[in-house]
Formats: sequence, C-alpha cells, structure tokens
Amino acid sequence: MRPPLACRSHCRSHHGFPASPTQDHHCPWTNNCIGHGNYRAFFLFLIYVNAALIHVVGLLAAHTLHILQTIHLQRVLRTGLQAKPVLLAAGWIGSIWLWAVLQALAFAIALPLTIGLLLLFVWHVHLVAVNKTTIEYQEGVTASIDAAASGLGVVELHQHPYDLGLYSNMMHIFGSNPGQWAAPPCRPTAGGTAYPTKWDMPANGEH
Repeated sequence: MRPPLACRSHCRSHHGFPASPTQDHHCPWTNNCIGHGNYRAFFLFLIYVNAALIHVVGLLAAHTLHILQTIHLQRVLRTGLQAKPVLLAAGWIGSIWLWAVLQALAFAIALPLTIGLLLLFVWHVHLVAVNKTTIEYQEGVTASIDAAASGLGVVELHQHPYDLGLYSNMMHIFGSNPGQWAAPPCRPTAGGTAYPTKWDMPANGEH
C-alpha cells in the first residue's frame, strides 16, 4: 500500500525531481504535478473552465437554434469579424456560410471538451469528498485486485484513514474560511508534511 501522505516518491514525469506533497497526479495540460500546494488552484481551475465551456456551448447552441427558427424572416444579421450586416433572404446560406462553418467547428470542439472536463470535475468532487488522491485511488484498486488474485479477498468496508468527513475534508483542501473557497489562492497552500487521520479525531466524532 501507499506510504503515509508526507512520504512521497519522486515524480517520473519530472525525471527525478521531488513530487508535490500529497501528489494527486501529473497534469500534462498544466505541465505540473498537482499536489498539496496547488490542488485548490487546480480544482478551482476546473470550475472556471467548465463554467466558461458551458457558457460557450450554450451561446453557440442558442444562437444556432434561433437562426434556424427565424430563417424565413426578413431581418438583418450581423456576423463576421467586422459584424457586417447581412440580410437574411433567399440564398442567405451563401452569405454567411463562413460564419456557419466556424460556429459549427467551435461547437464541435467545445462540446466534447465540456463533457470530458465535466466528468473530470465530477471525479475530483468525489475525491475531495473522501479526501483521497488519484494515485491513492489507483493503488487501492490495484491492491484490491492483487488481494483477490492471491485469495485474500477484498475488505468490503475498507475505510480510508484520511477521510475526516465532508466538511473537514473540504477545509483541509480549501482552507478554514468557507467565504474564501471560491477565490483563487494568492500563494501555494502551506504545510503538506503532516496529515490527521480519522483515528486522531476525538472519540465523540467532533472535528
């Protein structure tokens, strides 16, 4: 199994440079290891990117639907880089074909990106809820497979030792002030050398 959170191996993607404490994964899109110091920024990055993509897809879909529903009307459409007016009349497709191709291309790129990043965001919401990293999840799956293959069986009620409850898990990642959770951090998260477990919590369950 994985050693304690404070004892991380080197990141192979960084060719031997020390990995981030509580390393979650190596992100090729940000060209960086995501870990304790920058996980909050990464999680907020997923929120902002998903919000922007949903906005883009919504605008493109709504605009296209509006055009298709009103093509029979005699009205002026402003399109293109200089927003030149185009009269929607007979042969209107020939007048705005370039706009239609560009909008279709933008939608074809934005839609799969939105779906993929939404799935990634939902996955990390789950990881935050149980205070687990991607690497810990993967190693847990591997350990379960190895245990089953060796005839040891799988512990059905396995408890992740760092899962302190939803609110405590969120405070651990985003800080103790909920009013600042949605704000981008100005500096890396401090600490990353010691982590409480559920066995360190008081017996009455208070965090």
